[in-house]
Amino acid sequence: MKLQFLGTGGGRFATISQKRMTGGFRIDNIDGKNIHVDPGPGALVRSHQFGLNPRKINMLLVSHCHTDHYNDAEVMIEAMTQG
Repeated sequence: MKLQFLGTGGGRFATISQKRMTGGFRIDNIDGKNIHVDPGPGALVRSHQFGLNPRKINMLLVSHCHTDHYNDAEVMIEAMTQG
């Protein structure tokens, strides 16, 4: 199992400025599955910056309904399902 943080910022100021990234985190290789948790703004870009392939995600998990936790969920679903 590998845990990689793509951004731990939160709240509207972090979301707007991205001084603290808000991309959530990835848990890879849990019984061969990869999970992206809280794919906030920048999740797709941060995935590429960290060398992670968003097409290899098997599951998204959104902890609660705030923009900094779900904003990039749609684009990550597109990547997961290959459009």
